[in-house]
Amino acid sequence: MSKSSTTSFHTLPVELFYRILDHQSEYTIVFSMRNICRRFNRIIDSYDRYQTLTEIQIKHNSIGVEEAKTLGDVLSNTTINRLNLQSNAIGCRGARYLADGLKNNTTLTTLNLAYTRIEDQGVQYLADGLKDNKTLRELNLNENKIGDEGIQCLANALKNNTSLTILGLVYNYIGCKGAQYLAGALEGNQSLTILQLGCNKIGYEGAQYIANMLKENTTLTGLELESNEIKDEGARFLADALKTNTTLTALNLRGNIITDIGTQHLADVLKNSMTIMKFNLGANRIKVRGAQYLADLLSKNTTLIELEIWGNEIGNDGVQYIADTLSNNRTLTHLDLGRNSIGEQGLLSLAPALQSNTTLIELNLRQNCTTTQGEQYFMDTLGNNRTLKALWLQYHLYRPNLH
Repeated sequence: MSKSSTTSFHTLPVELFYRILDHQSEYTIVFSMRNICRRFNRIIDSYDRYQTLTEIQIKHNSIGVEEAKTLGDVLSNTTINRLNLQSNAIGCRGARYLADGLKNNTTLTTLNLAYTRIEDQGVQYLADGLKDNKTLRELNLNENKIGDEGIQCLANALKNNTSLTILGLVYNYIGCKGAQYLAGALEGNQSLTILQLGCNKIGYEGAQYIANMLKENTTLTGLELESNEIKDEGARFLADALKTNTTLTALNLRGNIITDIGTQHLADVLKNSMTIMKFNLGANRIKVRGAQYLADLLSKNTTLIELEIWGNEIGNDGVQYIADTLSNNRTLTHLDLGRNSIGEQGLLSLAPALQSNTTLIELNLRQNCTTTQGEQYFMDTLGNNRTLKALWLQYHLYRPNLH
């Protein structure tokens, strides 16, 4: 009688194990096959696909604390440079495992932890990891219920960090104190170029701290402060900082309860700015007078290429001021005037300006008070314009010069 033999994964030849791995997804290899035993780990570590793995995308999944622990170990893999865990419930414990992995990692450049429930405690762990990490360039911590306490720890890490260039903190619980911590860290930081701080509650006092930082900082090029209730007072603080700042190229102040008064402060400074190229004042409370200030800005500024004032109340009279300056402006390429109570009179006031303008590429006029007939008449009067590539009106997107 012949004896039957049994085969175990633990005794499989390495070559056969490789063939099994060839038919597994990266997800399975990382989360189901690692950490079963030391032999498995050694074989996986020597496997070609694992050795050349550069990106892990596991957003909107069921990654929890245990999986985060595995990923913390995976970060010892010296080829991974992008890790996306957006919308997974790793929590603060999971963040701790990842932070431990960051301390010794030398390849990861992008880490997306948006909406992962890490909160203040998790940020404290990550901040500790950042103190030792020298390669991470982009960190997304959006929508994590991070408050001022967590930001204080992160700010302390930023004071000495020399690699991080993009930091996302949108939709958190950051207040005036948190803005103070960040501003203090960034006054001397020499690496961060983009700070995304939108949809928090820093208020005008927090905006003052950010403004004071801008007077000293020489590396930040993009600043997003959307929906932070900075109001006219905060706009005034920022305008004062822009008088001396020579590095910021993009400023987003959308949704900040800024009226014509705050618009005047900003426009007066930006008339002479040689650096700001993108300026967003959408969803504020700008009316005719504010549109006049912005028109004056456009008549004198020679660097601004994108202006967004969507969702204000400039009306027909306000758009007339804008139109008068477009005839001679030679730098603006994108203009958003959507949802501004502009009727057909305002629409038609733009036509002569567009006939002579030679730089505008995109114009948004959606959600205004126009009719199909008025739009068609407007299109017919555009004349010899040869530069406009995208024109959004109430009912249609026109692409007049795509040839």
